[in-house]
Amino acid sequence: MSYHDPYVARWQRHEHGGPVLEGVADVYEAVAAADIAVLLQPHRAYDLGRLAASAGLLLDTRGVIYSSATV
Repeated sequence: MSYHDPYVARWQRHEHGGPVLEGVADVYEAVAAADIAVLLQPHRAYDLGRLAASAGLLLDTRGVIYSSATV
């Protein structure tokens, strides 16, 4: 599992000592390699069209991408 957030470089999954995840550097490369990508926050730093085009399967929880690549 990996994540990308332009404002969060490291994320601890559980507040009581769970594993620390390092954010991926290239979100477009990461979604292209992922089984599924989940968009939780459409930051302005993202090119949403490129994100949708890069992902094989994309769950858009915000309803901001309208493309045949979304679920």
